[in-house]
Amino acid sequence: MLPHTFFDLIEVLHPAIAVSQVISPEVMLLNSDFSVEITVENSGDTYLSNVSVKNDVFLDCDREAGTLPDLDLGESVTYSCEAANAALEMENSAVATAVTTEIEYVVEATHVVSPTIIEPLISLTVNPVSISLTEGESVTFILTVTNSSNTALTNVQIASLQITGCNLTLGSLDATETAVFNCTYTPSSSETISFDTTAMEPMTNTEVSTETAVSIEILPIVPPSIPTFTLFLPTIANNFISQNALGEPNNLCSSAFPVSLNQPANFLAEDVNDWYQFTLNTNSDLTISLTNFVPIAGQITLWRGNCDNLTLVGNNGDFSAEKSISASNQPAGTYYIWLINDDAINTTDLYTLSVQTP
Repeated sequence: MLPHTFFDLIEVLHPAIAVSQVISPEVMLLNSDFSVEITVENSGDTYLSNVSVKNDVFLDCDREAGTLPDLDLGESVTYSCEAANAALEMENSAVATAVTTEIEYVVEATHVVSPTIIEPLISLTVNPVSISLTEGESVTFILTVTNSSNTALTNVQIASLQITGCNLTLGSLDATETAVFNCTYTPSSSETISFDTTAMEPMTNTEVSTETAVSIEILPIVPPSIPTFTLFLPTIANNFISQNALGEPNNLCSSAFPVSLNQPANFLAEDVNDWYQFTLNTNSDLTISLTNFVPIAGQITLWRGNCDNLTLVGNNGDFSAEKSISASNQPAGTYYIWLINDDAINTTDLYTLSVQTP
């Protein structure tokens, strides 16, 4: 051995720390609350003290030095915390810090986590939004359904209580995908139609829905311009009008059959159009009543003026054997009743028509 030779042993330390985050549930709805599990591990080869965790978003998950235990080689500590208001593109950075007891050296580790946030949305547009039709006309609706979510939707359905022919089952729609359909409907009266759209978001088992409404107005049928024809003039004697229920030639305004005030008369729905005429000598309230109208489908309309220039006073197209029109404070003049039969003609059952004044 050489004289005056000295040996010294140098120990090299490798202090290290690791941190990880686990979010529960893994997939969640926008604005929901969730749990976070954070684990800190001594991944080095020396004792660690003053362990702390700092978060930039999950602030309730912060842990100051002294609140977590010291960690020997290979030891770890796990704790849970709560986070609120899940937001799209949310990201949390957890920074774990500790000090090596032997050499007072600070070690640090970072872990970043991004929760999977779901915002299920669905929309439906229906065109036209509003429409005016005459009785018997049809309308074709264009239905456009869009998955406005950031995830796929399943069991997409469109339903309308009023129009069962517009009920649809579409299956699945990917995020932002749009599907277009159409359906045709023949309304019998003015109404508001509602369309309900539903779908399921499968990862969170969440149902989404939306409702869209459209309006339909049924306009009275405007009588055509009637050329002049030979008038049918009934026999009138002692304020009594002879009325033959079968075969009355009153299909046109110009051949309207006269009826008396406050004297109900019986007729047959033996054709599509029947015209009746009466005269109001002084201003008065009017009630036009139709009863026992066996065809049911059709409408009764009241007009004022002459056949070349008629003004609509009122109409009733209820799907009923009884229909009536009430018109208050009507001026003196000539009035016409146009009865329209939208069903099969009837030559056996008499209906009753009356014009009532106070």
